[in-house]
Amino acid sequence: MYVILIGDPVNGFIVAGPLHDTDDAGAAGEWARAKYGVGGADWWEVELCPVENENGDEPTVVVCDCNVEGGFTFYGFKTHKAARLWATPLHGVVMELLSIDREDIASAA
Repeated sequence: MYVILIGDPVNGFIVAGPLHDTDDAGAAGEWARAKYGVGGADWWEVELCPVENENGDEPTVVVCDCNVEGGFTFYGFKTHKAARLWATPLHGVVMELLSIDREDIASAA
């Protein structure tokens, strides 16, 4: 499972998703940049690290283990509460996922 990270260090980042291996990440990334990007915002496809999810639901929030020197790692969670409980001891950043509008992407293509 993947997410799309949109933005830049000056204006900040947002995250959209989730995406599956069968989704067109390129189209989703360009859609997200056009809809949510500011100025010269760029986008990246980022794999979600697995976190136990008892129901197997798709994530609605992610935790970013934001280590500038070691890179960013994203973990997906179904609820904000679960993400916050997991992230707090690690000083992670909890971010709501923007939903991918697949119909909007298809009509733009």
